[in-house]
Amino acid sequence: MARRVYVGIVEGDRKTGYSMFFPDVLGCVTAADTLDELAARAKEALEFHFEGLFEDGVAPPPASALDDIQVDADVVEAGRMLVEVDVADGPVRVNVSIPSSLLGRIDREAQSRGMTRSAFLAEGAKALLKTG
Repeated sequence: MARRVYVGIVEGDRKTGYSMFFPDVLGCVTAADTLDELAARAKEALEFHFEGLFEDGVAPPPASALDDIQVDADVVEAGRMLVEVDVADGPVRVNVSIPSSLLGRIDREAQSRGMTRSAFLAEGAKALLKTG
């Protein structure tokens, strides 16, 4: 895992709430009522976005330096935040032993969900790690 720091552009105010987008990560946005909530949600939004990219076989974009992000005249910025996240370096091929009957069940279930075997096993492992 590599750690990267992405620049988040904050819009809004205390009365209307805040939103954030990431110039380096098109399509990744989040919102919250307070700046503290926004900071927490920003990290979650990036991690969720990158999980989707990873499952699609797409590498996360590189992170630009704060000084390299230009001001957009069409955006009323309330501020900027630096959001640090762990980014998967890429898939790693592993060799595991598993009963063939279980593998068949995994493959059928993954197919019914529109997933690959690898994605299904990764999701299952993540679910167990959260509960453990």
